[in-house]
Amino acid sequence: EINHPQIMISYQWDYQKDIIDLYKLLIKLNYKCWLDIFQMGGGDSLFEKIDNGIRYAKCVIACIKPKYTKSINCRREMSLSDALSKPIIPLLLEQTDTWPPSGPMSMIFTGKSFIDFQRSNKNIQNDSIWKSKQFEKLHPQLKEIIPEFDTGKFKKNISQARPSRIPVRRLTKNEKQLTVHPKNNAQQSTNVNDALATELVSRLCSIM
Repeated sequence: EINHPQIMISYQWDYQKDIIDLYKLLIKLNYKCWLDIFQMGGGDSLFEKIDNGIRYAKCVIACIKPKYTKSINCRREMSLSDALSKPIIPLLLEQTDTWPPSGPMSMIFTGKSFIDFQRSNKNIQNDSIWKSKQFEKLHPQLKEIIPEFDTGKFKKNISQARPSRIPVRRLTKNEKQLTVHPKNNAQQSTNVNDALATELVSRLCSIM
């Protein structure tokens, strides 16, 4: 459902441009994501929307930096995600003092490995941090949590479900005669056509 995306993205606003890029990239991979700036409307309650976004999500992506671990709103998001036993995937955008980061989030991230998306000194500030090979570590984790959005598997199942052709039986002797003398057998022709149509529908239903 569009109102209940599978992935909730939790972040601190300093990285909004990068987070929007991540959102767009995940959308291209056929995931449905919750991101506050796209889900919030005029008059919406911030906490109610975030609460629903987390409750209906199948996993939560936490985009971590020092300010994130100190943000009251981000702490609330992680606390609710943890309380609801939502799978949390930590993405490290900036180095924290320790791992797990100290403070209220330390217990939540204990035992969880982060995926390192920090910008190296060689990277240009405007370059997307998601173009690195590190993204190849994120996608498999998402597919494991949300297997129905494995597009390759979905296409394979669809192709297997579609028959390449419909089996057709040969006409009987009486049916052949009807094709030769249609005017003399109008009523019989109607009956046979109805029977053939019924059989065709039955066969289609049996192979779908």
